[in-house]
Amino acid sequence: MKWSINQQDAINTRGKNILVSAAAGSGKTAVLTQRIVDIIIKEKISIDSMLILTFTKAAANEMKSRIQSRLYKYLQENGKDIHIKNQIGLIGQANISTMHAFCVGLLRENFEVLDIDPNFTLGNNSVISILKDEAIQEIFEEKYESQDEDFLNLVNIYSKRNDDSYLINIVYQIYTFIQSKKEPIKWLYEQAEKYNIKNINDSEYMSVMKKDIRLNIESLKSIIQNAIDLCKNANLKYEETLIQDMENLIYLEQILQKDYDLFIKEVSQLKYPKLKSIRKTEDVDMSEVEKVKNIRDYHIKKYGFEELKKHNITTSIYAKQMKDYYPVILSLCKLVEEFASRYMVAKLEKNIFDFNDLEHQTLKILSDEDCANKLKQKYKYIFYDEYQDSNEVQDTIIQKISSNDNLFFVGDVKQSIYRFRLAEPQIFMDKYELYKTDDNSKKIDLSENFRSSSGVIDFCNMIFEKIMTKDVAGIEYDDSARLKYHTKKYKKSCEIIKNKKLADQNIKFKLYPKSSVKINILTNIEEKNKYSDYEIENDIDISDFEDEELMAELTAKQIIDMINSRKNINYRDIIILKRSLKGSVNIYSRVFKKHNIPLFIDYSQAVFEVLEVSLFIDFLKIIDNIRQDEALLAVLLSSIGKFDIDDITKIKIYDMKEKYFYNIFFKYAREVQDELSEKIAKFIKKIENYADIERYMQLDEFIDYIMTDSSYKDYISTMPQGEMRVQNLEIINEKAREFIQNENKSLFHFLMYIDAILKNKSDDITPKSISKEQNLVRLMSIHKSKGLESRIVIINDLQKKFNMQDKNKAILLDAKYGIGSNYVDTQDDYYMPTLAKKAVLSEYESGARAEEIRILYVALTRAKNEIILNSIGKTPYYKLMENIRTGFFPKGLESINNYQDFILYAIADDIRDNFFHTKLYQFNEIEIKDIILSEEEKTDVRQKFEDMLKNISLSEEEKKLIREKYTYDYEYKDYITKQVKTSVTSLAKKNIELKSKYIVEKLFDYDYHKKLNDFTPEKIGTLNHLFLQHIDFKKDYTSDDLEKQLADMIKSDFITQEESEVINLKQVYNFIKSDIGKRIKKSQNIYQEESFIDSYDGTLLSGVIDLFFEEDNHLVLLDYKTDSVRKEDVKEHAQMYKEQINLYKTALNKAFDKEVKQSYIYFLSVGEIVEI
Repeated sequence: MKWSINQQDAINTRGKNILVSAAAGSGKTAVLTQRIVDIIIKEKISIDSMLILTFTKAAANEMKSRIQSRLYKYLQENGKDIHIKNQIGLIGQANISTMHAFCVGLLRENFEVLDIDPNFTLGNNSVISILKDEAIQEIFEEKYESQDEDFLNLVNIYSKRNDDSYLINIVYQIYTFIQSKKEPIKWLYEQAEKYNIKNINDSEYMSVMKKDIRLNIESLKSIIQNAIDLCKNANLKYEETLIQDMENLIYLEQILQKDYDLFIKEVSQLKYPKLKSIRKTEDVDMSEVEKVKNIRDYHIKKYGFEELKKHNITTSIYAKQMKDYYPVILSLCKLVEEFASRYMVAKLEKNIFDFNDLEHQTLKILSDEDCANKLKQKYKYIFYDEYQDSNEVQDTIIQKISSNDNLFFVGDVKQSIYRFRLAEPQIFMDKYELYKTDDNSKKIDLSENFRSSSGVIDFCNMIFEKIMTKDVAGIEYDDSARLKYHTKKYKKSCEIIKNKKLADQNIKFKLYPKSSVKINILTNIEEKNKYSDYEIENDIDISDFEDEELMAELTAKQIIDMINSRKNINYRDIIILKRSLKGSVNIYSRVFKKHNIPLFIDYSQAVFEVLEVSLFIDFLKIIDNIRQDEALLAVLLSSIGKFDIDDITKIKIYDMKEKYFYNIFFKYAREVQDELSEKIAKFIKKIENYADIERYMQLDEFIDYIMTDSSYKDYISTMPQGEMRVQNLEIINEKAREFIQNENKSLFHFLMYIDAILKNKSDDITPKSISKEQNLVRLMSIHKSKGLESRIVIINDLQKKFNMQDKNKAILLDAKYGIGSNYVDTQDDYYMPTLAKKAVLSEYESGARAEEIRILYVALTRAKNEIILNSIGKTPYYKLMENIRTGFFPKGLESINNYQDFILYAIADDIRDNFFHTKLYQFNEIEIKDIILSEEEKTDVRQKFEDMLKNISLSEEEKKLIREKYTYDYEYKDYITKQVKTSVTSLAKKNIELKSKYIVEKLFDYDYHKKLNDFTPEKIGTLNHLFLQHIDFKKDYTSDDLEKQLADMIKSDFITQEESEVINLKQVYNFIKSDIGKRIKKSQNIYQEESFIDSYDGTLLSGVIDLFFEEDNHLVLLDYKTDSVRKEDVKEHAQMYKEQINLYKTALNKAFDKEVKQSYIYFLSVGEIVEI
């Protein structure tokens, strides 16, 4: 094989520690393999004196296979060689493994050093979870019993409404994080000491906050300068005002350097001079006028200076909070330390270790110098693959067993995507910088790409040159990082052409044989002819349809088009990538099945989500306990039960008053004598027989028995892709065999075990792998795709926001800044981030965004020939493009929160270039008949329902009861999507978007509901509306009455305990006691949550009116909002809902003979009412 210069350097260099930075597709595995083989052959070094660490078991097995193949090939070409023959024999026992497997071997060999049982087992996630829960529950019970004051203070601060799970999760969170540290407890207490600050202004936390403010100021200065330049070019008289803005900013920047408190005082008093008026009669381009005004009003004022005004907490407040929380954090550390100790005792009693234990116990062994020296002598060479995903503990292990010149690290920091596993890419970057200058070390860059076509490579370079910067991604995508073509074939398709007229300017054009990258945005389209260089398909409103369903349908259409139009494309050539598959498995399975596209879903939880497995688990559930409605109905309607929907309906209506189906099921069998009751009796007998057999049969044998006896496995095998479905089913048996190794072996405990796996999102359940020859489309997460390649890569859901929910946790942790906690005032019932939390939060957000860029790099570089990027854009595409050109991202890359915007940001300057292809799909190209029912289908369903009622011997009263039961219209419902129907709310939302969404975050006014960041504003609104729906406005309520009503709703399962916490009873009480509340009480009639259907602009319009009442023979309309808004802004904010309120008024005027004389919006958050 012919190697590049840098590859040859990596293979041949000896006598130095080497770090190979290997870009995607650069042949790193081939280089690593060749270096090992060369050492074996040329230096006569035995493979058992090498340590070769890989990231996964699969990678270790592949490495063994590659080395063995090369050695066999050498023997074939060079004749007999005893040394090589011996090496081939040793490969099976060689130290080629994951870090964890290496640690297991080391612990078993040196068990006497730590006085542990060498027969320990590695606990799976579910068993470990149970041991954790038992340990923490013991501690909490003891501390409650002893009334430990420090502990009770922690409960008061971090728990919610008698729910200890919040504090327990914080203990787990901290414990898990510190396991990546070589001395976890010591590190934890060191971070606690950072709260014991002597001078707040000299703290690293204050430095971080000032740095963030300076970055915002620099970004804002750049925007102002762009606006000034626009004014100069368009001859606008706004320049003077903008210069004043710039001077204000420079002044604030200077003050910030000297005195933070003075800075927040000055910024709070900042005044905005008005722009001079420009009349339409003046000789200027009015579009430029609007552009500058937009930049001034939104990017400079709202997103600039107003953001700076949010810094309103003085250093004295920060200092007091840190001082007050020093003992709190110490108490928390002690609780974590106690848990760590108790948990370790529990594991040792069971002779179980987890993965973290393996590494920490290995460190303990290596602290014995004799053990460390033995390993140093044993391993002549140490190889570490995927080094960018290592952590401090793993790196320390390697350093303890290495000599000064025998390390060979391989990795690519651009592909470090395991932050959630506490990987620390900074370790790689620090070594990369060190090895540039260290005489005993060497860094080698492999950037030539052997995988991808020229179009793919150029697209990747164009994207990451713009977005992978040192400031934002922690990496500079410079010449050493750029992907470079290797094959001459690709270079020929990218010749440089010079235009004769522009030859002196050396203008470069790149020609491609066909589009290698396709960007598809499913969106509303406006002003069709605005840009002629986009392919346009038609326009349609997609705002009322589910994104996941649309994306699956769009992808299916693309695949069908490719298969039908391109002879050389097979299903196996296509891979679909998503950031996460959560919630996608069933939708893609159903959609692809409908289109007859064979699909393999590589997802750890997919096995339990696919129909054949989830149904069999339901089967096991009813054998264990038949009194489970959901599982029972699923099995009855399957091939196991062989009941149909008519049978179920007949059983259900036998006793309409009974809540639980299983009770009616048994009652029907007892009291009715017909064919159906006999069928039920046989089914019950069958389940009872299985339950009896389970008691004396070994679990795995029992599961295999009922799969066969029920003919379920045979049935599954006859389905499409039957072989793969049976393999999925076999995983249940594998888990049963694994489970019976533990103490509890009953079906009941096995089902608990399965629930624990699903609850804890265990990684130890994976679907059966498929061979490359199987002609299936593959769907997987981007993380799963790492290390793979495919001819065509489809990347979906680019519009989805990055998941940064962790930032809402009460505690955040960071390797550099330690523990960031909220400050909770339990007396005044508010919380706010401490200065430490702000620093950790800043690092968290920048780290998360940096990793998302790296994840995008992994996704794009999987493609060999073609990338298809799919996104659903709620914003009209042309508007989006125009916004990008004029500064859509006021804070630059730091403001971007999805892949779509990263890509559009990067291509904004080249948007008219022809080397990638942008397409906007028309909505009716996508088959959506399975998403919604047409009106004809609905009529057909209703008719079938009525026909069924006619054939049943019931009274009219009973039939009426059935109709009500089966056609129930919920009083407060989500707006249901229909082809010819829209909602007032969706129209109002569009109106709000056009006027720019204006949700103002309150400053230093921490409402109770703000504690619950797990809920979206929409969900919070829905829950508050639900509570208000049950208010009787004629009643005199006290605060205690409201508390009781909330408790009753929880008890009655209207809402959950967690949901109840976002219902702000104080705001509701203020509303009831307000002037409008008193008017409602005195009114003649009150109507709450009234639904209506009306026609609007040729469309059926549906809506739900919060409340209206009769007063003096007129109607008064009231809509209440849970938006966060300042008192001084409510009038402006209310105007956004004007169209919605007018539509409500129109509907009421039509429905009643009375006029709507007044319409109001009441803002619950501030207790203010606005008349519309």
